[in-house]
Amino acid sequence: CDLGHFENAITSYDKALSLRPDDPQAWFGRGNMAAAMGEFETAIASYNKATEFEPNDYQAWNNRGYALHRLGQYEGAISSYDRAITCKADCYPAWNNRGFALYHLGQHEAAIIEFDQALVLYPSYAEALHNRGNALKALGRLEEAIVDYDKALALKPEFEEVRENRAIVLQALESGVDGDEDSVEEVYIDLQPTDSESQFNSGQRYYRKGKNQYIKGSKQLNPFPDWLAAEESYIKALELLRIEDFAAQHLTILQELLTLRSQLLSPQENLAQLQEASAKLQRILQDSELTLGQRLTLERQFEGFNQLQVDALAQQDPIQALELAEVSKNRCLGRLRDSWSYQSPNYAQIQTLLSPRTAALYWHLSPAALTTFILKHNQPPQILESKPAPTEPNAPPQKTAYPPAAYQLRELETWLKTWKQDYATARDLPPQAQATSPWRERMEWMLYARLRTILETPRICLDYLQDIDQLILIPHRDLHLIPLHALFPERYTITYLPSTQLGLELQHHPTPSLKRLLSIEDPATQWVKAKGGTNGMLYAQLESAFVTQLYGKAITQSVPRETATKLRVTAALKLMSGCLHFTGHSYHNPENPAQSALALAGEDLLTLKDLWQLDLHQYNLVCLSSCETGITSTQAITDEYIGLVSGFLCAGVAHVISTLWPVDEISSALLMIEFHRNLLKEALLPAQALTKAQQWLRNLTYADLSGWYQSHADALAKMGSQDRTVRDLQEMLQDFATIAHDEPEQHTTPYEHPFYWAGFTITGKVPGEC
Repeated sequence: CDLGHFENAITSYDKALSLRPDDPQAWFGRGNMAAAMGEFETAIASYNKATEFEPNDYQAWNNRGYALHRLGQYEGAISSYDRAITCKADCYPAWNNRGFALYHLGQHEAAIIEFDQALVLYPSYAEALHNRGNALKALGRLEEAIVDYDKALALKPEFEEVRENRAIVLQALESGVDGDEDSVEEVYIDLQPTDSESQFNSGQRYYRKGKNQYIKGSKQLNPFPDWLAAEESYIKALELLRIEDFAAQHLTILQELLTLRSQLLSPQENLAQLQEASAKLQRILQDSELTLGQRLTLERQFEGFNQLQVDALAQQDPIQALELAEVSKNRCLGRLRDSWSYQSPNYAQIQTLLSPRTAALYWHLSPAALTTFILKHNQPPQILESKPAPTEPNAPPQKTAYPPAAYQLRELETWLKTWKQDYATARDLPPQAQATSPWRERMEWMLYARLRTILETPRICLDYLQDIDQLILIPHRDLHLIPLHALFPERYTITYLPSTQLGLELQHHPTPSLKRLLSIEDPATQWVKAKGGTNGMLYAQLESAFVTQLYGKAITQSVPRETATKLRVTAALKLMSGCLHFTGHSYHNPENPAQSALALAGEDLLTLKDLWQLDLHQYNLVCLSSCETGITSTQAITDEYIGLVSGFLCAGVAHVISTLWPVDEISSALLMIEFHRNLLKEALLPAQALTKAQQWLRNLTYADLSGWYQSHADALAKMGSQDRTVRDLQEMLQDFATIAHDEPEQHTTPYEHPFYWAGFTITGKVPGEC
């Protein structure tokens, strides 16, 4: 590191982590090296691991915030700085950085308060004085800004950026300007020479100005005055930062400008500009000097050009818009899996997934709008028209209201931010404190009152789905992380699909028998051992044992927790068929989805990349019981969510049951046992079996629960088995029956809350085609 050999340093950190994967300092150092190389997404992934193993490392939280800040994710950065300050209240760099993020969000007065706090803790902090001077400049308090710049230079005479900003303010004062930051910047830019460096700096200033104006407008009920000013600033920035000289900066600004224009112009006008922008991107991607990694990064970074084209087409040609949305979805998966053909289907092919009683809801999230496609049998796609946004009280008649689709997106993004931040906070709490966390306590209100209103699911059901009983949900981006099925009435049997292309591929595969079971039982992972766990999860073992009993030992292969290595699990997957039931831990890697994995014994992982090397067409069903396959980051997904479920489907599995968050052990075991009983004893299709099990668990009283435990204990007793495991299971169930029977409120439904059942989703083959 000290020699500047950052790549070699990362190699050494990786070696250290191969020997001790839970070393937070090694993860922290690795993150610092990645940040020094400008690879901020990689840095964030390393800081995430550092804070996972050492949640109170204020430096890791602060540096994570810096990496998010450099990616322009200012609100996410503020959350990390808050964590740093919580861990160490006198962490003055975090106070300064928090103020800097607020400054970039246009909240200049709030930023000054943070800089003041940093200076209370460290009066000789030149960077905080400089930043406070900039915030004062933005507020038009130019003389006060000069005072702070002079103090910063007295402490740090070589601070060139301070000299530059001081010169800006002096030029503005000499020119008679005594106003806001915009006026000051324009005087400065007009006086600048035209050399490349000055041109770049001026262009960046106009870009920041436009971004702040756009953010400011987005918070108003009437955003257009600020948005029109932002458009002018973006145009000036593009004139200075030409694509021939500053390709990445030009495309970034252009994408934000076109996001803004999608709300200012007609779809036809904006479509032509978007197509031209996409052509510019393609010309850059064809540069032979780009590495594959650089090309993929650029594609992900500027996926917004394609997403905005879907918006522009939706009102003119819904079929073309839907087909383009599907192309983008499949291209995202194809980037990760080179061998996968992602030729996207046309609408006639998509129609084969539907029937008179089966419809699909296909959501598309762009930087500017949420579009909901309603797909029904032998009908063209219907677009849900967003409700008008509220207007300001007593507004003049000529005042234009917020664009409906953009307002709906703004409400959704606010909801998602709250949901993910609440979840991240709950996830870091001890298990006993999680039940009273805001995420758990507000879940019903967030889902039933807020999200139903934003996505307008009651109106969709009433106006479009009265003749439907089977629903296919096809989410996009962050919507994959939400229990959307919980927003719909119980009369629907709901199946998820990552894309229609995957649905069509599954439709053409024969459905294997469910008569055999491969059970991987709560692997003894390195994390469990590090926390002192030796005996595993009690209810997970109950679940595995009872599911095994349902299938019958003669056709079941179990992989015990201590021996569930990657080698053994992979070999078992190839030999067995029917159903894979996995109870254990998993994680999603948002920065590198191919490294998302099931955690196996010791340090072994079965990654998404590993799944792509397997042929699993012999499996009808994979159950990832109570695995966290969804929300693991507060960052917004810019292109598409690709997780373990997609990996199993691409490998040929017909259906995958997974959980968006780790569900309570008891309720998870109850639900999964009942699901398998519905599947085998009631001969229901997987989606129907899950829906019925969820409804059963929601309505289960303590009296019902006591009877359920007792009947299952009696069934085992009748077997008269000499197997020690069966006898232990019988005794366990008998004890649980007594506990449930002694509960005072016998008619209470302990698992009605959506936390216990809504996290379970089923993705894969459409029920009508099973």
